[in-house]
Amino acid sequence: MTPEQEVLEDLLLSTRALIRSVVETQPLMGQPPSSEQAFEAMTSVQRVASTALLKEFEQLQGTLHSLFRAMLRMLGIRLKGLYPLDIGNHMVDLDVIDEPERWVTIVKLRNELVHEYPLGSTERFGRVVAALTSIPFLTDAAARAERVIADRHMLEPRS
Repeated sequence: MTPEQEVLEDLLLSTRALIRSVVETQPLMGQPPSSEQAFEAMTSVQRVASTALLKEFEQLQGTLHSLFRAMLRMLGIRLKGLYPLDIGNHMVDLDVIDEPERWVTIVKLRNELVHEYPLGSTERFGRVVAALTSIPFLTDAAARAERVIADRHMLEPRS
């Protein structure tokens, strides 16, 4: 296995683990709160679960971003100067995602979560809902990326 294949395999394993964690955490959260008042009224378990899901969202998006870049690198696509929309467009070409603009929105949300610390419940509520509603997009992209990797034999020994 080449070093690039090892990186790709590690990223796939990380992605699977993160998705498993999200699947285990979501029932603790329940349905996303429908209003800021419902958000404020969550139980302590739901609040902890919402914090865990935000962290899992951040990690899943970041890992998928790395996975996408590793896939493109293995396909011989030059990464220098690529923006999230460029990566999203390449993933559309590979049938990993359908909406590159949605990918850009999710990247921006992840960056906000990582670099900004909202104190107000309105901001926190909005970000929790945005992250939770983005998880299906990310899990679908992960499954589709794994299929592309298998179909293109990206982890098979090179001769």
